[in-house]
Amino acid sequence: MPSLKALNQEIARMQRLIRATPFNRCLEIIPSFANLTFQGGVYAIKSSEEEILYIGKTGSFRTRFQGGHQGLVRIFLAGHRAEDIRILPISTTDRFAEDLLKLERSLIVNIVPRYNKRIPDILEVVKMIQLQAVPASGNIQQLLQFLPEQIQQQLEAHADHYGIPEQKLFERAVAFFLDPDGTTFADVEPDVRGIGVISEENQVLKAENESLKARLRSLGAEDL
Repeated sequence: MPSLKALNQEIARMQRLIRATPFNRCLEIIPSFANLTFQGGVYAIKSSEEEILYIGKTGSFRTRFQGGHQGLVRIFLAGHRAEDIRILPISTTDRFAEDLLKLERSLIVNIVPRYNKRIPDILEVVKMIQLQAVPASGNIQQLLQFLPEQIQQQLEAHADHYGIPEQKLFERAVAFFLDPDGTTFADVEPDVRGIGVISEENQVLKAENESLKARLRSLGAEDL
């Protein structure tokens, strides 16, 4: 689960894109919506007069419109021509895949598009967003709260850069600590001998290493 700060930053980023992207840089309405990708995220429908007519969310832009879009139908019935409206898809990373509803509702409340059938109650959206700061029981997010702030910031920045959730990043780090060959907890093969046994083995290996060096020196390999 992204932090509250990260979620608000993503909402702000999307809102800037929706307001600032001009009509001529949005995608035209064409048969089968073949110019849309199968990626998921939030999208806006804009008019040639730069009005934001509708905002929605989807797991696949092309599938959403190919399956029939009631908001688009309402826009057409209101007299807008296909050539005068375009679609602006805004993809999200896997990090926000479970937060599309929060992103969509926040944007609708902030922008209030004319053809969204239901405008969410602002208190409902605020409560939904605030829950982002409360980790779910048993979630790795609880562990993240105990890390130093600078470490949390580094994890968040790294997660942003690679487009993966902080939990998954943290999981990989712990998995690597337990087993350098493990990429996730499922791959980890932990050493069950115990720290004490491993420490004793290290001491034995160290003594054997010193003994070997001494023997090599006695044979004339002084540089070793």
